[in-house]
Order: sequence, then structure tokens, then C-alpha cells
Amino acid sequence: MESVGNEITHEFRFFRVHRDGRIEKFIPTHKIPPFNDLTTGVQSKDVVISNKPPVSARMFLPRITDTTRKLPVLFYIHGVAFCFRVRLLSDWARLQWIASHANGNGQEPWLNEHADLNRVFVGGDSGGGNVTHTLVVRVGSIGLPGLKDDEMWLYMFPTSGGLEDPRLKPPAKDLSVAGSYYEELKKSRWGGSVEVVEHQGEDHVFHLMKPDSENAVDLVNKFASFIVQG
Repeated sequence: MESVGNEITHEFRFFRVHRDGRIEKFIPTHKIPPFNDLTTGVQSKDVVISNKPPVSARMFLPRITDTTRKLPVLFYIHGVAFCFRVRLLSDWARLQWIASHANGNGQEPWLNEHADLNRVFVGGDSGGGNVTHTLVVRVGSIGLPGLKDDEMWLYMFPTSGGLEDPRLKPPAKDLSVAGSYYEELKKSRWGGSVEVVEHQGEDHVFHLMKPDSENAVDLVNKFASFIVQG
């Protein structure tokens, strides 16, 4: 007979909840410390944005060959179904922190010295891509398809508007503002360029699972080209 503490009250794709409040994750998460890559010259470090609530970010700086040239900023939000360190409020705080460097006198010297804050790109993978939409239009991100994922959304956000909540299902009028979702965007009044990139036979977030594969390298290069031209 199971003890009260071991009794499971909720179980989803990525975690289960026990009666005593313990959360058991099925996918382990390990934080890799920042380091300087001697081959590429890319530097990385962690910065504390806020202590209360605790908000931090991992920063990357490519090799600098021209100190007079400002670089575009990519604010990237990782995914994993909204339940592994993807938090809308903290990501909003991070974006505001970046904006605080607009006059070149913020807290972070890398942003002050090297960032072109007229060219800030926001993107992400999986749930992080959905949070991207929320940050851009202040509305929300779409959830994951499937009944179990819908139940997971309702469990994690019990005060939401259900499956029609705008954070789960953005209203069509927001698509023209966000520049999201190819078909609706093509019909909107948004004035930018749009392109869909598809790699046949690849699965969800394949570029993270197989970063050295030909398709993953091609995808990252397309991202880089978009940013450089932006």
C-alpha cells in the first residue's frame, strides 16, 4: 500500500505530482557552467538580473574583431513545455533589463560596449517560441497539442481562461503585430518579410537533439542570415 507521500495526484508527459506536493521530473536538467570557447572565441557568462524574484541569464559574446562595430542582440528563450524554467514574468524582466541599456549606461558592460539595441531579436524553441509571442505582443503563447498537454496547461495555470485563454490561443488580430504564423501573417498588414523553413523528416527541436547534423547547421545558418539582414 502506497504512503500518502508517494500517492500520485497528477501525471503528465514531463512530470508527475505527488500528494505531498513533491514534483518528480522525467527529464533531468543539468546546468552547464559558462566557459570561453578557445576554438570559436565565443565567451559566455551568467548575470544576475534580480534577486527578488531570482532572475538570471546566460550571455554569449562572439569573437570581437572590430570594437567599433555594434552587434545585434538575440534574446533566446529555451523551451520544454512551459514547465522547466520557462517563466513569462522572468523573461519579461530579462527583456526589460536588456532595454535598460539603450543609452549605453546599463549594468552590463557587454551590452553597453557591443550591443546595437536598435536590432533586438526575440526567439526561442518549443514553449520558448510561444513565450516569444507573448513577450512581443503582450498576449500569450500557444499551448501544446493533445489532451494530456491541455490538461497539463490547466493544472499549471488554474486561473487561466481555459483552453481558449489568449496565452494559449492568441487572437487573430495579434498575428499582424507579432509577425507570427506564416499564413495569417501573409494576409495581414505586417510590412516585414516572412519565410517558412522546413526540414523534411526532422522531429520537434531536432536542432537541439542533433546540433551537428546537416539540417541543424542549415537551420542555424538561416537564423543567422535573418539576423544579419535585419
